[in-house]
This record gives sequence, structure tokens and C-alpha cells, in this order.
Amino acid sequence: MAACGSSGWTQQFRAPAPWRTALTFRDYRTLLGPRRWCLELGDYVQAGHHVGVTGFADEMAARLPAPFVLPEPFRLLLDWAERNGYINDGAATLHEASHDVGTHFAFRIDPAADAAEHVRLWLGVDDQAAISRLVPFASTAADGTTAALWLDDDGRQRIVALGSGSGSTLACVLTDDPVDFLRLVAIGYQELAWPEEWTARPQADHSWTPVNSRYRDWLAATFAVSVPETASELVPRPAEMDDQYSDDAFARWLNQLHTA
Repeated sequence: MAACGSSGWTQQFRAPAPWRTALTFRDYRTLLGPRRWCLELGDYVQAGHHVGVTGFADEMAARLPAPFVLPEPFRLLLDWAERNGYINDGAATLHEASHDVGTHFAFRIDPAADAAEHVRLWLGVDDQAAISRLVPFASTAADGTTAALWLDDDGRQRIVALGSGSGSTLACVLTDDPVDFLRLVAIGYQELAWPEEWTARPQADHSWTPVNSRYRDWLAATFAVSVPETASELVPRPAEMDDQYSDDAFARWLNQLHTA
């Protein structure tokens, strides 16, 4: 176990309900300060309470096979989503209940066997080494397009798009930075699947509003970042499934996999 004041410690442990209904351990430690935090945690454990895996973020993190890790910005997002009522049907949706607001987004990491089957079908190969390098974590369009964590040839964890194939053919690195992925979601495209739309700003219609203001406000306050006007600012050259000569690292890996 890491020392009580270390950032690694606060990433590994969370308090169970009812403590976590309003504040995470990280929030509580910030309010109390490191020394008082350590004293209160000691009293809490000595009283017989268990510090363990609880909450939606912890559940999602526990489903990731090694060596994948849940990025800390994603954990903060899921904690915020849980506190604000955005967990619906086992996913963090970021949709307002009253009307359609913001990008189609549903963060959910499936159990390992289900996730691996999803990847096997998407790749169209039974190569277990290749399958083990991808874990889908969010639906980004109604046609079945997803975002996934991908381990590149150097073992670096990156965020990629897996187009459905029946609609979107997007297949590229979206970003290496989890915060930039959250910024991409905040722009307000109805779906993150159609790169031909990404050079223009998203436009509202009679049934849908592009911007989820609550989410944008949280993003800016938490990470001190702005939201780009268009997706092309973050993904300037998105590759698709038929791009055989793309310079995109994920597209190149897919081409090598299917020509080996």
C-alpha cells in the first residue's frame, strides 16, 4: 500500500456507501488536508469499515485486464457522472433526461469475455495477441461505433475509434490524451462517428441541442481546458477502414494485421 499522503493511494481506494454518496475519498482528502485525512481514515478503518472497490468508476476499472489502466480523467468523469445522475442502464451517458442534449455517449466497459468477443468480431481475426490489445469503453454512435483503449507497438495506451462497419468506417487514433478525448465529447456533435462533419461546428435542430452545459462546466473547472470549435482541431487526419496508406498508427496496425 502506498503512503497515506501519496496520489497513488487515493487512486486505489474509495470509501463505500454511505460515505461515497456525496464525496469521493479524493474530495474528502482535499477538504480535510493530508494529516487530518490520515487520522480520520485510520479511525474509519479501526471502526470496522472496509475500504474497497465501490462505485461505478471502480467497477469499470476492475473490468480492465492488465496492463490496461483506467485513466484518472476518466475516473473523475465517472465519479462526477455518478454524483449527478448520469448513470443509466449500467453506463455513464451524459444525456439530460428531459431532452436530447450533447453527444451520443455511453461509457461502459463490458466484462472481459464480452469485451474480447466484441473485439474479435470487429477485427475479424482470432489472433488472441491482437484481441488483447483493444478494450472498447464507450459507445459514440447509435450505429455501434465505439471508442476503445488500444496498446500500440510500444505498449502505450491510446484512444481509438472502432467504426461499426455497417455505417461509420472510422478507424483511427482519436487522441493519446484522455482529457482531449473528453474535450472531443464536449464539442457537441450528435455522434462521434462521421469525420466528414468534423471540419464544421455542430448545429442544433428542433429535437437536439449540441452542448451539454453541465458537462462543459465540469470539464473546464476540473482540467482548466477549453473546448475546441471543431473535432478537426483534435483529430486533423482521421483514417477510415479502407485507408491502406494512412499515416495513422492504428490504421497501419490494422493493415498489417490483415495482410500478415
